[in-house]
Amino acid sequence: MAEPEPERMSISERLQAGLGRRVGPGELGLVLARAGVGKTALCVQLALGEMRAGRHVVHAALGQGLSQIEAVYRALFAGDLPALCRYRSLQAFAEQVPLEHLGLAVETLAGELGIDVSLLLVDGFDWSAPGPELGAALRALKRQAGELGASLWTTATTHRDKRDGQTGLPESLQACEAEIDLLVTLEPCGARVCARAADATTGAELWLLPGSLRLAEREEDLRLASSDCTLLSGAHRGAEAAFGACAERWGIAERNFTFAGRPVARSRGLVLLDERELEQGDVSWAYLDDRMHRDYPRTDAFRKVLQSIWHQVNPAGEVFAVGKIKKDGTVKGGTGWAVELAKRLGKPVCVFDQEQQRWFFWESSWQPTEPPRIQRPAFCGTGTARLSEPGEQAIRELFERSFGSPEAHD
Repeated sequence: MAEPEPERMSISERLQAGLGRRVGPGELGLVLARAGVGKTALCVQLALGEMRAGRHVVHAALGQGLSQIEAVYRALFAGDLPALCRYRSLQAFAEQVPLEHLGLAVETLAGELGIDVSLLLVDGFDWSAPGPELGAALRALKRQAGELGASLWTTATTHRDKRDGQTGLPESLQACEAEIDLLVTLEPCGARVCARAADATTGAELWLLPGSLRLAEREEDLRLASSDCTLLSGAHRGAEAAFGACAERWGIAERNFTFAGRPVARSRGLVLLDERELEQGDVSWAYLDDRMHRDYPRTDAFRKVLQSIWHQVNPAGEVFAVGKIKKDGTVKGGTGWAVELAKRLGKPVCVFDQEQQRWFFWESSWQPTEPPRIQRPAFCGTGTARLSEPGEQAIRELFERSFGSPEAHD
């Protein structure tokens, strides 16, 4: 059979062709990366490639809400997504599901809908403690995918301290390495993400665009332009107002989420959330007490502040905050919930500590880091209302490092 022409190949076909290995029906491809690099985005790109070709996809998102995963599709697809959705069945599970149960559910779904599944995606499975029967469960899931005529892709998280020469597989997966037909690692490298096949003998690698995880075909594709970016924030005084002012100065769009009755320091890009939209970001006081180790004001207005923060963080590819990191690892004030939510959703998050006057990156704990750059088209900028001069300078320099002199954007 002739190979598909490059311009007609889906991203899954081009990814596998470039890495020298295809994942066929009943075979398993594993995407391995640190939290926030883009495993879910790559899964969505794989799905979109199949959907555009008129082939059916089942996407099982574990530990995620339906609105959360649907938002990723909307953010990454510039076109008539509803017309393609007839080729996709999206199953979101708030909790983990045993793999063998998941396979049976997919078989039942395909039978009820009368569809031929081309691609089965399992995104977000917690490999840290799946039990001793993982190998048998993977083999069963691969067999079920093969009976459907579908290739199988899933994801796993590695850690920042892995080095070359190590597979980086989670310990629970190392005993099941024989079940993995193609292992693809994603590594951020400046303004791009590198995809490599772990067992490639040719040293083949592909460059992907950060955030969207689309294939980068030209060098200029790898440069993130300010005009392509959107700041997600809240237009409150202090750090949020400073982020907004810089966004306007550098020609970056703003989406400032707020609600009726809350004072704002900026009017550009305001999004007024109604009660139904606010409820999407609801969180229990008990959960806050447990994770944040403090008593927040139990008022309706403050609850709405916390709810609005979800709309800033959830669609963002990365989060930047200015404030104070406390000894327990949380960040002071309402900013702390934005940072905690970013960690919970697996977003890359950097905090400029105004007292220590330096940037920190979260990777299991706060690690001092070189001053960061904005590397995702949609990014959240938030922080304290009590912004200091060093904090304001840190925000301004973040934009300068990322996009150059503001005069170039006049």
